[in-house]
Amino acid sequence: MAGKILIIDDDRDITQIIRILLEGEGFETCTAYSGAQALASLDETVELIILDIMMDGMNGFEACHRIRESSYVPILFLSAMSGDSEKVAALMAGGDDYLCKPFSAAELTARVRSLLRRYRVYQGADRAEPERERLVLGMDNEVADVITGEEADSVFYGVVQTATRSLVEDNGADVLQKISVMCTDGIIRTVNIDKSLNYPTGWLVEISVTPEGEQVTAIESKSVSGTINDTATALGDYTLADDVQILDTTSEGLAGTVRPSRIAGTKLNARTVRYYTLNEQGQIDRLILNDVTGDLWKYGVLDDVKNLAVNAGSILGTLTGSGSSGSGNGSSGNSSSGSGSGSKGDSSSGSGSTGGTTNTTTVVDDLRSVLVPTTSEILWGVIDGSLLSTVWNRITSSSGSLLSIGLKQLAKITGQPMSTILNFVGGGATYICYVNGSQASFSTSIKYPVLAGGLAVRQNVNGTVKAMIQLMPMKIDKVGAASVMSNGTRYETADDMQVYLWYKGQYYATKLSEVNSEGYYLTGWYDNFGCAAGKRVRVIVAVKKD
Repeated sequence: MAGKILIIDDDRDITQIIRILLEGEGFETCTAYSGAQALASLDETVELIILDIMMDGMNGFEACHRIRESSYVPILFLSAMSGDSEKVAALMAGGDDYLCKPFSAAELTARVRSLLRRYRVYQGADRAEPERERLVLGMDNEVADVITGEEADSVFYGVVQTATRSLVEDNGADVLQKISVMCTDGIIRTVNIDKSLNYPTGWLVEISVTPEGEQVTAIESKSVSGTINDTATALGDYTLADDVQILDTTSEGLAGTVRPSRIAGTKLNARTVRYYTLNEQGQIDRLILNDVTGDLWKYGVLDDVKNLAVNAGSILGTLTGSGSSGSGNGSSGNSSSGSGSGSKGDSSSGSGSTGGTTNTTTVVDDLRSVLVPTTSEILWGVIDGSLLSTVWNRITSSSGSLLSIGLKQLAKITGQPMSTILNFVGGGATYICYVNGSQASFSTSIKYPVLAGGLAVRQNVNGTVKAMIQLMPMKIDKVGAASVMSNGTRYETADDMQVYLWYKGQYYATKLSEVNSEGYYLTGWYDNFGCAAGKRVRVIVAVKKD
């Protein structure tokens, strides 16, 4: 039977959050709110300790020393103190790992699994002497890392997150280069490398750890094809190791750990598998994927678009002639007469466009079909069936993007309307969204063909927007435990699916149980943009029937 995780922190709210998180992953936990209480609670059933530093009475360093007098159970320090001196002190006191607050749920669980895996392997061994730490010295003899005996002579695989350079000498004669790597075990490792090397964000690397230090080497892709079986225990002809480490990544450097069950039934190929390794038994023990799950995207609902370079109404007004100043007549061609001047067909007189009504009308209709729909119109269009998925695809596909629409009309438009369209298409915008129940904004240098409703945002490591894609809407007829039905088709729901109530022009975060009744219409938003293990309902929006 698996042992317990002892959480030691005098902040009861933090303790409760950690308990909920770990128990949701299947771990058994117990708590202590002081060092003294922790010592009294420690017994042979405890397999891991999560320990805060700043506690009243006995602090974390002292508690760690006292625990090490009688136990070698792994200790993960979890603290708001982020300085190198605190990290070194914690590890030298007997700690096995260190994680700073605030922390991500994925990284915490990954570190817990890693520590437990090592402990369970070595718990029967003779450990009469405490494990000795080795200090890895970087340039100018500064402490670059602390390596335990278990990590020495180890190899880690991962993807580069960031690379930074900093001056070591005042005269700029030398620089120190550091890269951070998300490894397959879910731990981000920061490594000093030679200044002449270049490891861009998103590259695959191998970190070799020895008592003498760490070495980073770029690795070539190594792919395998096949289908993950329904029990997530095999990939094609290969068995997956019981402790297999799976990392989903993007070319921008984003990465996150993946449970094997997450990709059960998924077909993988040379495009979706970046790297894998085999253990001594010939089983796959590490697997690095290429955007297979879609879980590295941010999902939410679009609420508003601001800071447009040119207002959409200005475009429509310019093209129809209603938005221009002056009192000139309409053109003598096929253009309809208007109260304001259009573009300059004849430079001698402020006349309207020399193009025809047909061209102008086409532009207006195309732009209106993309720009005009409101959230209410879209939601009700899905509910009453007037907005079909095929239509939605046509509106938001790459061939029907704002950029494409503008370019298609360039040959038909002359003068000011063309300039106005180019300014609109080429300018950026700020997209106001709700993500995980909170308002968020994404500023972009270009516009994306997204309408009100569900969307997916892909970011670079530095937070800038790489891509923005509209999710597919569907009317939900029935809600199940882990899926929904729409028009006779079953769609799986994401584990972290977001639910919102749309009421009087405002989104409110809610729970599915609160709106899953006859009194609400439910609209699901589905990621259909090609991830092999994606295809999940990411967002549900509820609208009251009355």
